[in-house]
Amino acid sequence: MPHPRGRLGRAGLHALLLLMAILGSTAPLTSHAQEFKHDLPQIQNIEFSGNSSFDAKKLRAQMLLEFPGWLHPLRARPRYLRNVFPKELRRVEAFYRREGFGGVVVRLDSVVTIRPGSVRLHIGVHEGPRTLLRDVRYTPQQVFSLQELQRATPIAAGDPYPFSVAQRGRLTRALRVAFLSRGHIAAAVQDSTILASDSTEAVLVFKLDPGPQFRIRALTIAGNLETDAALIRGEMEVAAGQVYSYAKLKESQEALYDTQLFRRVTIREENIDIEEQTVDVAVRVTERKLAFVEGSVGIGRRDQYEARVAGRWGHRNLNGRGHSIELAASLAYNLELGGNNFFLENRLQYTNPHFLGTSARLVPQIAYTIDNRLDAELERVRGDVPFFLRSGGYTVSLGPFASLTSTTLEEATDDARSTLAIQATISRNSSDNFFDPRRGDVRSFSATRAGFGFDNNFTRFTAAYARYLSMGPAVLALSVRSGWVEAYGDSRNDPNIGVQGVPFEFLFQAGGNTTVRGFDNNSLGPQVTVTRLGIGEDGEPIAVVDTVEVSAGTVLLLGNAELRFPLPWLGRLNLGAAVFLDAGNVWTDIQEMLDSRFGVGFDEPYTGHTDVRYSYGIGLRYRTPFGPIRIDWGFPLKKFAQSRVHMGLGHPF
Repeated sequence: MPHPRGRLGRAGLHALLLLMAILGSTAPLTSHAQEFKHDLPQIQNIEFSGNSSFDAKKLRAQMLLEFPGWLHPLRARPRYLRNVFPKELRRVEAFYRREGFGGVVVRLDSVVTIRPGSVRLHIGVHEGPRTLLRDVRYTPQQVFSLQELQRATPIAAGDPYPFSVAQRGRLTRALRVAFLSRGHIAAAVQDSTILASDSTEAVLVFKLDPGPQFRIRALTIAGNLETDAALIRGEMEVAAGQVYSYAKLKESQEALYDTQLFRRVTIREENIDIEEQTVDVAVRVTERKLAFVEGSVGIGRRDQYEARVAGRWGHRNLNGRGHSIELAASLAYNLELGGNNFFLENRLQYTNPHFLGTSARLVPQIAYTIDNRLDAELERVRGDVPFFLRSGGYTVSLGPFASLTSTTLEEATDDARSTLAIQATISRNSSDNFFDPRRGDVRSFSATRAGFGFDNNFTRFTAAYARYLSMGPAVLALSVRSGWVEAYGDSRNDPNIGVQGVPFEFLFQAGGNTTVRGFDNNSLGPQVTVTRLGIGEDGEPIAVVDTVEVSAGTVLLLGNAELRFPLPWLGRLNLGAAVFLDAGNVWTDIQEMLDSRFGVGFDEPYTGHTDVRYSYGIGLRYRTPFGPIRIDWGFPLKKFAQSRVHMGLGHPF
């Protein structure tokens, strides 16, 4: 028979183990990281100590771990993997080194089990001294000035010393590319460092050996089966006998792609002769199919994005000189407006890429269009002869256009009013994505002068600027647009469908899908007048001015702000959302705009069409490669007004 003390001993051991289990479920259990030999559960939080220069939020942002946040509240917490987590520590160390902390040490001190399946990590940081640059020096050479070298290497006294080998490598590569662009193919660049005894200061020295300057001995072209070699040479920024330039070769490659004649363009150096200081440049191209018949279904944009079907026929390279001809037909349909709203165009276009041997692109074209809207129908024949130039990221167009347009509003019609005008436009798009930008800006300015003995005489200006700011997964988009048009001469009193002598097709409209989304499309501003011929009391013909239910004006001012962000839980399904604030209107003239109320005015209703209109709202986005499909719900900032729902293709700006 077992001894009673033995039974009590086993019972006591079981009780002790049960008590330890209970205590373990209610109190944290701390252990050093080295004691964990298996993967731990989800990471509840990461705490730092010893980080006096940067807060914990900044350091956590250097890791690839994704925690729940206001955009992703239901995102699963990351798991602690013992063999993988040291890589996250190395990322934090790399951040410190980029900030000048060469002796930093980041270690995992302990892991705390908060509850079963959840842990808290304690990370210790030993920052050490921060090293700042006292000076950046360059050994003497005769190619670049000190200011040019400093522009090539964006680092200066007072900046953190770049402890990262990759950082210093980027600086030396930038200097080498600068020498390559001046023809110094054999240039050598090395960096060295003079470090203070207390490691708080350093001098970064670049040893520069430009070597000889090389010239291009021969420029060879291959792969051009149907394209004249003279066309390719004309697109090149370099030629035989000139100084070699890496930067100009890159520009030449981009220019050849811009011709749309080639599927592939490669440019490389061959036969480098050190003694003669010469190099050959070889250009190899692969041509696209030059004659084409194409059809497409997609998204197009005039003032709004629309569903579009189009067909094209033409030739990209007439006579091998890059001249092209194209006959195109397209039909665009506004899905939001529905009904009988469409834009039909038939267009014949010819392109001369180097008019009179210059870099100007001449693109004469003639088009027949029918523009059916909710409030108007325009039928137009128009011919354009624009010249296009590109320089410094800007595109400039200049040229005349002539049009013959009939306009119908309700039951009033202007038959075949003629316009001859000169139009100039300058634009620049530095955004990172044409359809879905996250950073950069888009700007444009256009001026038109019409007259020259034709029916319509007016001066018209438009300007637009949009800025895109990346804010983590979100994007803040800001936009300002403006326009002004004024008739002059006989057009001031010439009867037509318009405002103050300006024909309807050249007026501005606002409200709706892409402007002020708390209102109906094209509903803001003064109503258009129609002048008809009537009979007076004396039986003589007189002009009778009627007002129709169509709004437009000669002055436009719009401002928009929109925050775009992926939807929590649904971002992987390409679903996003937006919140926005819109403001703007159109006016009869500038004086009416200056006299209008720009304040919101919550306490009193609008008294007329002249007040600046405001709206706010929310939107849903479905992302596609060609921009989002969106639904916006806009609310006017007035108690009596009703909200509006708009559907669109692509961003509103």
